[in-house]
Amino acid sequence: MKKVVIVDYSIGNILSVKRAFEHCDADVILTSDEKDILAADRLVVPGVGAFNNCVSALESSNLKNAVVEFTKTQRPYLGICVGMQMMLDESEEFGKHKGLGFIEGNVTKIGGDSQQANKLKVPFVGWKPLHIINDTPLLKGLNPEDCFYFVHSYQAHPSSQDNVLANYKYNELNITAAVGKGNMYGTQFHPEKSGDAGLQVIKNFLEL
Repeated sequence: MKKVVIVDYSIGNILSVKRAFEHCDADVILTSDEKDILAADRLVVPGVGAFNNCVSALESSNLKNAVVEFTKTQRPYLGICVGMQMMLDESEEFGKHKGLGFIEGNVTKIGGDSQQANKLKVPFVGWKPLHIINDTPLLKGLNPEDCFYFVHSYQAHPSSQDNVLANYKYNELNITAAVGKGNMYGTQFHPEKSGDAGLQVIKNFLEL
């Protein structure tokens, strides 16, 4: 059984994430120990709230370097919600803040300065189906009508479309729903709160 390590840096819905992975028969460890992170077969970094708060909490927990080093091992990595956004270079949420820089791109408020902005309710909270942009094992076995749970005010903009695995439609906007690069994956949606479809994504991650 593969060991899944969920990074506990006092941010994120770690217990619900843990239960979802255990439901999929994973051997799960919640940890704030860098040795556990580096020894993981698979690493999961959840995140909720403001981007900079998440990055700062990861740094103050002295876990950022271990997370960065893990990604160099080529073992599977998953960021969830703000955990996905942190994979990019920077965010403009409450000022400009640096991310982990795993994927080139930035994070901006949903709608930004577009003409659509005034028509959008932010944060977006709700269920949406995915439009898969690039084939990926993370999203295999899903049906077009499968919906996933989102709650966020900011959206990721990878510089390369090659790193956009899926998006969803909010009015006229295409919003990034999942990203990937090499061994690293991220979901803006919460797979742990997305029913059977979310569990399928978790199972896919466990099979990588």
